[in-house]
Amino acid sequence: MVAALSVGVALSSCSSGAHAPTHSTSTTESSPTASQSPATTSPPPAPAAVGQGVTVQGISLTLSKIADPLQLGPNTELNPGQRAIGLDVIATNTGAQAQSQDVSDGLSVFNTHGVAYEANTAAKLNGVPNFPSGSVDMKPGESVSGWLEVQLPTSDAVSTVVITLVGPSSQNDSATWAVTS
Repeated sequence: MVAALSVGVALSSCSSGAHAPTHSTSTTESSPTASQSPATTSPPPAPAAVGQGVTVQGISLTLSKIADPLQLGPNTELNPGQRAIGLDVIATNTGAQAQSQDVSDGLSVFNTHGVAYEANTAAKLNGVPNFPSGSVDMKPGESVSGWLEVQLPTSDAVSTVVITLVGPSSQNDSATWAVTS
């Protein structure tokens, strides 16, 4: 008898703007027949390094720089015990058709404990262009770029940055970058 184990990770929302990981696990057992073999899955791709492009759904995404800490512009305040980091993102439509994507809404920064923090698209940044918020229309070959701001506790180290794009039929695909100190 072969046991198949599937593990899912879901993020649940917290009031602080962070998401704490919750884990769900299910186990199923089946007996392979003579023509059936155990299922294999390929591991997810290794995270890219900051500065490398990752193509997802015909969009080349590049996390070109991280500013930690990021100096905020006027009228943008940090919550007590928080710091702002800036993420310089470039999105290029490499497909043959026009696309509309909300890159800023799909950005998450994970600390070393797996807690996710979302981009603050309303932040006014000091001396750098903001990445467009909301859905952005891109013709083939067209690029959009700018900075996104994320606030997280001053003591937290960043481990990964993930941008998730919603595709046809609400299929989500993600680009992931490893952040090293």
